[in-house]
Amino acid sequence: REELAEWAAKDPITTFRAHVEAGGVFPPGDLDQIEERVAAEVADAADWALAQPDPLPEDALGWVYKEDVP
Repeated sequence: REELAEWAAKDPITTFRAHVEAGGVFPPGDLDQIEERVAAEVADAADWALAQPDPLPEDALGWVYKEDVP
């Protein structure tokens, strides 16, 4: 638990937010709105990805390497 707490205190997202809030870079509430918009965009992208059909097994290696490279 101590190690987890130590690393949580070093979290770059948390420390960045504290830094810009303390410096008055963003008006109060702006970072919350940004986080909400980002969360919604990520959720939309995840929903889209999950709605896509599963790839065919024969296509599994199609984007891993190219066979006809000289």
